Amino acid sequence: MDNSKSKLVLLDVDGTLFDYVRYKVFLRDKLSEILKVSVSEFEQIYRKSIDETRERYGVFVPDFYLEQVIKNSNSHASVVDLYSKVFAASVIESFLFPDVSYFLEQVSVVAELGVLSKGHPSYQGLKIKTFKHLLREDKTYILPDKKKEASRIVLENRDHKVYFIDNDLETLDIYKKTDPLWTTILIERGEALDYNGVFDFKIESLLSAVEIINK
Repeated sequence: MDNSKSKLVLLDVDGTLFDYVRYKVFLRDKLSEILKVSVSEFEQIYRKSIDETRERYGVFVPDFYLEQVIKNSNSHASVVDLYSKVFAASVIESFLFPDVSYFLEQVSVVAELGVLSKGHPSYQGLKIKTFKHLLREDKTYILPDKKKEASRIVLENRDHKVYFIDNDLETLDIYKKTDPLWTTILIERGEALDYNGVFDFKIESLLSAVEIINK
Protein backbone atom coordinates (compact mmCIF):
# COMPACT_ATOMS: atom_id res chain seq x y z
CA MET A 1 0.00 0.00 0.00
CA ASP A 2 1.18 3.52 -0.80
CA ASN A 3 1.21 5.18 2.63
CA SER A 4 1.82 8.57 1.03
CA LYS A 5 -1.78 8.62 -0.18
CA SER A 6 -4.49 9.89 2.15
CA LYS A 7 -7.31 7.49 2.92
CA LEU A 8 -10.74 8.12 1.46
CA VAL A 9 -13.79 6.06 2.42
CA LEU A 10 -16.65 6.14 -0.07
CA LEU A 11 -19.96 4.90 1.27
CA ASP A 12 -23.01 3.62 -0.49
CA VAL A 13 -26.24 4.83 1.15
CA ASP A 14 -29.14 2.38 0.67
CA GLY A 15 -28.44 -0.91 2.39
CA THR A 16 -25.12 0.38 3.75
CA LEU A 17 -26.03 3.42 5.84
CA PHE A 18 -29.79 3.55 5.44
CA ASP A 19 -32.25 0.71 6.07
CA TYR A 20 -34.25 1.27 2.91
CA VAL A 21 -36.06 -2.09 3.16
CA ARG A 22 -37.58 -1.17 6.52
CA TYR A 23 -38.22 2.39 5.36
CA LYS A 24 -40.16 1.27 2.28
CA VAL A 25 -42.53 -0.70 4.50
CA PHE A 26 -42.95 2.34 6.74
CA LEU A 27 -43.56 4.63 3.75
CA ARG A 28 -46.25 2.37 2.32
CA ASP A 29 -48.00 1.79 5.65
CA LYS A 30 -47.83 5.42 6.81
CA LEU A 31 -49.21 6.82 3.56
CA SER A 32 -51.92 4.17 3.59
CA GLU A 33 -52.87 5.25 7.10
CA ILE A 34 -52.86 8.99 6.33
CA LEU A 35 -54.86 8.60 3.12
CA LYS A 36 -57.24 6.12 4.78
CA VAL A 37 -56.70 3.45 2.14
CA SER A 38 -56.26 -0.21 3.10
CA VAL A 39 -52.69 -1.50 2.86
CA SER A 40 -53.69 -4.10 0.27
CA GLU A 41 -55.39 -1.48 -1.91
CA PHE A 42 -52.62 1.06 -1.39
CA GLU A 43 -49.96 -1.46 -2.48
CA GLN A 44 -50.98 -0.94 -6.11
CA ILE A 45 -51.03 2.85 -5.72
CA TYR A 46 -47.64 2.73 -4.02
CA ARG A 47 -46.01 0.67 -6.77
CA LYS A 48 -47.66 2.55 -9.62
CA SER A 49 -46.47 5.87 -8.19
CA ILE A 50 -42.92 4.57 -7.82
CA ASP A 51 -42.93 3.26 -11.40
CA GLU A 52 -44.20 6.61 -12.71
CA THR A 53 -41.54 8.47 -10.75
CA ARG A 54 -38.72 6.27 -12.03
CA GLU A 55 -40.07 6.46 -15.56
CA ARG A 56 -39.92 10.25 -15.34
CA TYR A 57 -36.61 10.69 -13.49
CA GLY A 58 -34.88 7.31 -13.55
CA VAL A 59 -34.66 7.37 -9.75
CA PHE A 60 -36.93 8.06 -6.77
CA VAL A 61 -37.81 11.76 -6.26
CA PRO A 62 -39.89 12.44 -3.10
CA ASP A 63 -41.96 15.45 -4.21
CA PHE A 64 -42.96 13.97 -7.56
CA TYR A 65 -43.67 10.61 -5.97
CA LEU A 66 -46.10 12.19 -3.50
CA GLU A 67 -47.80 14.07 -6.33
CA GLN A 68 -48.37 10.74 -8.08
CA VAL A 69 -49.64 9.11 -4.88
CA ILE A 70 -52.19 11.90 -4.41
CA LYS A 71 -53.29 11.66 -8.04
CA ASN A 72 -53.51 7.86 -8.07
CA SER A 73 -55.46 7.72 -4.82
CA ASN A 74 -57.85 10.54 -5.84
CA SER A 75 -56.90 12.33 -2.65
CA HIS A 76 -57.03 16.03 -1.79
CA ALA A 77 -54.05 15.72 0.54
CA SER A 78 -51.25 18.26 0.45
CA VAL A 79 -47.78 17.30 -0.78
CA VAL A 80 -46.30 19.51 1.94
CA ASP A 81 -48.31 17.78 4.65
CA LEU A 82 -47.47 14.27 3.43
CA TYR A 83 -43.81 15.21 3.06
CA SER A 84 -43.65 16.32 6.69
CA LYS A 85 -45.03 12.96 7.80
CA VAL A 86 -42.79 10.63 5.81
CA PHE A 87 -39.71 12.57 4.66
CA ALA A 88 -39.00 14.78 7.69
CA ALA A 89 -35.37 14.73 8.84
CA SER A 90 -36.26 13.09 12.15
CA VAL A 91 -38.14 10.32 10.34
CA ILE A 92 -35.37 9.62 7.85
CA GLU A 93 -32.69 9.68 10.56
CA SER A 94 -34.52 6.96 12.50
CA PHE A 95 -33.89 4.54 9.62
CA LEU A 96 -30.10 4.87 9.63
CA PHE A 97 -28.51 1.61 10.74
CA PRO A 98 -27.47 1.70 14.42
CA ASP A 99 -23.76 1.22 13.64
CA VAL A 100 -23.52 4.30 11.40
CA SER A 101 -22.87 6.92 14.08
CA TYR A 102 -20.02 5.06 15.79
CA PHE A 103 -18.47 4.09 12.45
CA LEU A 104 -18.40 7.67 11.20
CA GLU A 105 -17.02 8.92 14.50
CA GLN A 106 -14.15 6.41 14.43
CA VAL A 107 -13.28 6.54 10.74
CA SER A 108 -13.43 10.33 10.38
CA VAL A 109 -10.30 10.47 12.58
CA VAL A 110 -8.16 8.43 10.17
CA ALA A 111 -9.74 9.02 6.77
CA GLU A 112 -11.70 11.46 4.69
CA LEU A 113 -15.31 10.49 4.06
CA GLY A 114 -17.48 10.65 0.99
CA VAL A 115 -20.59 9.08 -0.52
CA LEU A 116 -20.97 7.09 -3.72
CA SER A 117 -24.67 6.45 -4.14
CA LYS A 118 -27.24 5.87 -6.82
CA GLY A 119 -30.25 8.16 -6.52
CA HIS A 120 -31.52 11.71 -6.66
CA PRO A 121 -29.89 14.42 -4.51
CA SER A 122 -33.27 15.49 -3.12
CA TYR A 123 -33.79 12.02 -1.63
CA GLN A 124 -30.30 10.74 -0.86
CA GLY A 125 -29.44 14.14 0.58
CA LEU A 126 -32.09 13.65 3.26
CA LYS A 127 -30.45 10.41 4.36
CA ILE A 128 -26.98 11.91 4.84
CA LYS A 129 -28.13 15.27 6.22
CA THR A 130 -27.31 14.55 9.87
CA PHE A 131 -23.67 13.74 9.16
CA LYS A 132 -23.08 15.82 6.03
CA HIS A 133 -20.59 17.96 7.95
CA LEU A 134 -18.30 14.92 8.13
CA LEU A 135 -18.31 14.40 4.36
CA ARG A 136 -16.14 16.08 1.78
CA GLU A 137 -18.53 17.91 -0.49
CA ASP A 138 -16.42 17.19 -3.57
CA LYS A 139 -16.42 13.49 -2.69
CA THR A 140 -20.19 13.23 -2.30
CA TYR A 141 -21.32 11.48 -5.47
CA ILE A 142 -25.07 11.03 -5.86
CA LEU A 143 -25.66 9.76 -9.37
CA PRO A 144 -28.47 8.33 -11.53
CA ASP A 145 -26.17 5.42 -12.45
CA LYS A 146 -22.95 5.09 -10.47
CA LYS A 147 -21.87 1.99 -12.39
CA LYS A 148 -21.56 3.94 -15.64
CA GLU A 149 -19.53 6.61 -13.85
CA ALA A 150 -16.86 4.21 -12.56
CA SER A 151 -14.04 5.38 -14.84
CA ARG A 152 -14.60 9.05 -13.98
CA ILE A 153 -14.89 8.44 -10.24
CA VAL A 154 -11.76 6.31 -10.18
CA LEU A 155 -9.81 8.91 -12.15
CA GLU A 156 -10.90 11.73 -9.84
CA ASN A 157 -9.66 9.79 -6.81
CA ARG A 158 -6.38 8.41 -8.10
CA ASP A 159 -4.47 10.41 -5.47
CA HIS A 160 -6.26 8.64 -2.59
CA LYS A 161 -6.14 5.21 -1.02
CA VAL A 162 -9.82 4.41 -1.55
CA TYR A 163 -12.04 2.13 0.52
CA PHE A 164 -15.46 1.59 -1.04
CA ILE A 165 -18.27 0.04 1.02
CA ASP A 166 -21.41 -1.12 -0.78
CA ASN A 167 -24.02 -3.86 -0.50
CA ASP A 168 -24.21 -4.40 -4.27
CA LEU A 169 -21.86 -7.04 -5.67
CA GLU A 170 -22.04 -5.87 -9.27
CA THR A 171 -21.12 -2.31 -8.33
CA LEU A 172 -18.14 -3.44 -6.26
CA ASP A 173 -17.01 -5.72 -9.08
CA ILE A 174 -17.10 -2.88 -11.62
CA TYR A 175 -15.09 -0.51 -9.44
CA LYS A 176 -12.56 -3.18 -8.44
CA LYS A 177 -11.96 -4.07 -12.07
CA THR A 178 -11.71 -0.40 -13.02
CA ASP A 179 -9.01 0.13 -10.39
CA PRO A 180 -7.61 -2.98 -8.63
CA LEU A 181 -5.97 -0.70 -6.04
CA TRP A 182 -9.35 0.22 -4.58
CA THR A 183 -10.21 -1.74 -1.44
CA THR A 184 -13.78 -2.94 -1.97
CA ILE A 185 -15.87 -4.04 0.99
CA LEU A 186 -19.14 -5.89 0.65
CA ILE A 187 -21.53 -5.22 3.51
CA GLU A 188 -24.03 -8.02 3.84
CA ARG A 189 -26.85 -7.02 6.15
CA GLY A 190 -29.30 -9.87 6.55
CA GLU A 191 -29.72 -12.50 3.85
CA ALA A 192 -26.57 -13.97 2.31
CA LEU A 193 -25.79 -13.11 -1.30
CA ASP A 194 -24.43 -15.16 -4.20
CA TYR A 195 -20.79 -14.28 -4.77
CA ASN A 196 -20.24 -13.82 -8.48
CA GLY A 197 -18.26 -10.58 -8.30
CA VAL A 198 -14.86 -9.44 -7.12
CA PHE A 199 -14.36 -7.71 -3.76
CA ASP A 200 -11.71 -7.64 -1.03
CA PHE A 201 -13.64 -8.02 2.22
CA LYS A 202 -17.09 -9.10 3.38
CA ILE A 203 -18.58 -7.65 6.56
CA GLU A 204 -21.93 -7.79 8.33
CA SER A 205 -21.55 -4.52 10.22
CA LEU A 206 -19.77 -1.24 9.61
CA LEU A 207 -17.96 -1.82 12.90
CA SER A 208 -15.89 -4.50 11.16
CA ALA A 209 -14.84 -1.97 8.53
CA VAL A 210 -13.20 0.24 11.15
CA GLU A 211 -10.42 -2.31 11.70
CA ILE A 212 -9.89 -2.77 7.95
CA ILE A 213 -9.55 0.96 7.35
CA ASN A 214 -7.31 1.48 10.39
CA LYS A 215 -4.67 -0.98 9.14
